[in-house]
Order: sequence, then structure tokens, then C-alpha cells
Amino acid sequence: MNQEIKFRQYLETKTKLGEGTRNTYISSLRNLKKHLKTNSSIKNIFEYEKFEDFHKALSFITRDLEFKRINNRDNGKHKASTDYYLKFLKINNKTYEENDEAYNRDVNDITISEKDRLLLINNNQKSIKFSNSNTKKLLRDPRMGKLCLQQAKYKCEIDSSHLTFISNTSGKQYMEAHHLIPHIYENCKKYDRHLDLIENIISLCPNCHRAVHFGDKKTKNEILKKLFYIRKELLNKNLQINLTFEELLSLY
Repeated sequence: MNQEIKFRQYLETKTKLGEGTRNTYISSLRNLKKHLKTNSSIKNIFEYEKFEDFHKALSFITRDLEFKRINNRDNGKHKASTDYYLKFLKINNKTYEENDEAYNRDVNDITISEKDRLLLINNNQKSIKFSNSNTKKLLRDPRMGKLCLQQAKYKCEIDSSHLTFISNTSGKQYMEAHHLIPHIYENCKKYDRHLDLIENIISLCPNCHRAVHFGDKKTKNEILKKLFYIRKELLNKNLQINLTFEELLSLY
């Protein structure tokens, strides 16, 4: 099954868009490449099967002058179509989900010494920024996730009364580490820095964590709004990331 058919099925089953709008978005993506005036390396949109690859390409597409012109002319439908395709790839990317599960398994299994804890708190990764030519992504360090759980006293930051179970490895209530700004965005133009930092990591119970990723729009919005106000000041003060709630929603 090719990507266009998969995307059509996603729009039909996972969104509330009408048939006319669905067809408009698919047609937009099908014909988008021929409108671009810059960066000949951009492929036909439905050739992109990985979230990271399309996210990188999208940073060039949305800066293209002709894309901006036709998007304004057509009342934003081309930007809307690329946003939906990006969300489709994120949901369809099983590797990302598997990596997230493996990461949280490591977070709960790892032990941090007092020396490591102090080093992590005073680490110099806060100064790491990416140049435009540097596409390397730093891997998530499970020790940072563990530090987040410790500082939250192994409680869910959405609601501290949420109970789970005692972890066999840590002997503490099982919680999971969630990056508020997903780490896959750390090399994009707006967030050109390392995002695997305590200011950007939230302790969540498994139910809230799954709701953030897979809940309906209302559920996601309610949870993300709480998380936004929990971390907004720290992100701004310590990482110089001035994030609006609308911008945060667009990342999910």
C-alpha cells in the first residue's frame, strides 16, 4: 500500500475532515513539488515515509517564496495539508513509539549515584546549540529522565494522586519521562538546541503519557495546557525558549 493511500485512510478514519477537504489536501501534496522554486533536493511529498525526513524537508518548503505565495492565495490549505501529513507520519512511525518504550525502560532501570546526580544538575549541555549545517541529533540520556522522576518524587505531574504500581527495578512508583517539546524537534530552526534537559522533561503516569500521544483532541489539549503552565517559565528562563500554547499544540 503506497503512502498516498495510507494517508487517505488516515484522513478518513482519524480526522473529522469532510471528503472535499480530504481530496483538496491530497491534491495539494501530490502537486506541491512542482510549485517550489528552491531546493531541488525536495522529493515528491508521498515519497517521504519517515517523520524526521519530512520534518527536515518541511523547514525548507515553508520558507520557499512560491510556497508562501500559493499558500496565502489558497487560504492556507497547503500548510494545512503538510501539517496533517507530518502528524500522519508521526502516528505511523512505529520506530518512534518503540524507541520511547525502550527509553522509559532504561529510565526506570538505571541507577544514579550522588556524583552523577550533581553532574547532571550542573551539566553544560544547556549551552549546546546546533548550527544550520549540523543535523546530528543527540540521543536522550535516560539519566536525565531518571533525575526528572526523582525530582518529582515519582509522582505524576498532571495529578500527584495518580497511582500506578511499584517498579520491580527501582522500588518506587512506576512513572514515565515525557519530553514536553518532543526531542525530535531539537534540530529544527526554532529549537536549535539540545532538548534532553530537566526543564523539558515531565514525570507522567503511563495513562497520562499515553493520553498525550494518543488521546482525542480535547484530552490532549487539557493535559498539554497543564504541562505548558508547569514548564513555561523554566523553558523561558533557563533555555530561552519562549513557547506559546498554540505552538506547543502544533507539535502534537
